[in-house]
Amino acid sequence: MVTKKNIVTSIVLSIITCGIYGIFWFISLTDDVRVVSDDTRLSGGKAFYLQL
Repeated sequence: MVTKKNIVTSIVLSIITCGIYGIFWFISLTDDVRVVSDDTRLSGGKAFYLQL
């Protein structure tokens, strides 16, 4: 199930938490795309790890 996310709130929380929420947001968005596309090969955590 894909949840609706507020972009402004996510950006403000990323600034307040010094980017930690940005990592969570990236992982969450990647998982949402995976669910919508029915692609089970890559999860949000793996995508973040491979990004480093």
